[in-house]
Amino acid sequence: MCRGGLGADRLFTCNQTLPTPTPQPQPIPQPQPLPLANGLSAGFSHSCAVDALGIVTCWGDNGEGQSSPPNDTFLQVSNGYLHTCGLAGDGSIKCWGRDENDRTEAPPGQYIQVSSGFGHGCAVGIDHALTCWGFDLYGQATPPEGSFVEVAVGDHHACAIRVEDDTVACWGQNQAGQATAPGGRFSRLDASTYHTCGLRTDATIVCWGRAFPGGTQPPSDPMVAVATRLSHGCAIRANQNVTCWGANTSGQASPPSGTFTQLAAGQARTCGVRTDATIICWGANGAGQALAPGGSFAS
Repeated sequence: MCRGGLGADRLFTCNQTLPTPTPQPQPIPQPQPLPLANGLSAGFSHSCAVDALGIVTCWGDNGEGQSSPPNDTFLQVSNGYLHTCGLAGDGSIKCWGRDENDRTEAPPGQYIQVSSGFGHGCAVGIDHALTCWGFDLYGQATPPEGSFVEVAVGDHHACAIRVEDDTVACWGQNQAGQATAPGGRFSRLDASTYHTCGLRTDATIVCWGRAFPGGTQPPSDPMVAVATRLSHGCAIRANQNVTCWGANTSGQASPPSGTFTQLAAGQARTCGVRTDATIICWGANGAGQALAPGGSFAS
């Protein structure tokens, strides 16, 4: 007999085999969303990006001055239909291009994010309150009260993620259900004409509203970023490759190989920032909107 080490009264057989602990299943970690950067944007027929020095470069249609940014440094850029807005380095918002319905008249203030739509824009202030301006026929420039971390503006509606519980609030035109957000928690949003797509906190993508053909039917794989437009969408997988779905009439849903850090979906085209900080676009190019410039861009 051998004496145990837990007390003089504990005896056990020397050749006794102690039971092996049963391994407990470990939860599979979810891919984390890429940082909210907004350094790349694709509008109707023009595109813009913020380079490594904070300078905005635009390409494509410039008939309304939408591709002629001011001489300033920027943190973010967001393209609308015929205009563009950017978050300047001092926290203010500056817009350029067509000024119909005051779509380029962003209110003064300090902001942390901006998003532009067809004729209106919205921004998240440093106090996390929403401010919108421009065309308001459907109430799209009249945001809800509360605290928000991100806003995504579509043609005539907008959606935003609440600070307190990561749920989504939408407002504006809702004829196709694009402003009727599902329940659940979200980390990223992108809004289009008649639909919206969101990246849930479990790394899955869900879309609501209407987009043809298949524009609201993303794959079920884990994703870390999402971008959507009229009838197609693209997302970055956990391995940073890109996958797309929906209409592919101009090759907008046929992404190149490689790894990416940002995506922006425009009318019948998509642009992405590669992990080497260069930009590539695919799809429609009638106005040069898919001819991305060389150089290093923010990621």
